[in-house]
Amino acid sequence: MLLLVSVAVVVSSLSGGRGPYAELPSCRTLFPFTVRSEVPAPGTGTVMVTGSYEPESSDVHIGFGGLQDGLLGRLTCLGQDSRTDTVLLTMDVYLHDPADPGMNDKLLERFDVMRSGWESGSFEETNDVWVGHRWRDTEVADAGMVGVFDDVMVPSFRDGYALSHFVTDNIGVYLGLHLYGPYDKDEILDSMEELTRQIDDLLRTESIPA
Repeated sequence: MLLLVSVAVVVSSLSGGRGPYAELPSCRTLFPFTVRSEVPAPGTGTVMVTGSYEPESSDVHIGFGGLQDGLLGRLTCLGQDSRTDTVLLTMDVYLHDPADPGMNDKLLERFDVMRSGWESGSFEETNDVWVGHRWRDTEVADAGMVGVFDDVMVPSFRDGYALSHFVTDNIGVYLGLHLYGPYDKDEILDSMEELTRQIDDLLRTESIPA
């Protein structure tokens, strides 16, 4: 089954706005039913999203792009088929110190390092796990990029993997979708960009401003 994400979320909350942000919303807030219902599962169930926020600790000490400076915590989300437990999506949201006026610049610097890696071919088509990679920049958030890869690991539980990295104010996000069955890479990139846009909108409106 083609795994595509097409979302149409109307954000009406007035709890947030522009950052910086002091507190993140829950995983279920970031993946409301209107989003989850548009994620086809390889089984017959619905998409069940779970997750939790962990404050900075010895277990959570490296933030977005490896940045340790000012890390407050990480929200980890997992989306699974409710009947088969098949993993459909994962997301890590890193919250960094909103009191640091230079935090956004620091996160963007880390993003630029990751982008340079993609641009120079860090994910080579000769990679023995991911091949046929494609990626592009997005106009979502303060900076963002989306990519898609074929997974040729043997054995593999999926056919491909799509991902999005983006920064919004003092927040950095990694989002991934597991792909099952045939898929069109251009359509996947479009879907990932749209999903990124919706999550960024929800982060901006549902996160608690500092």
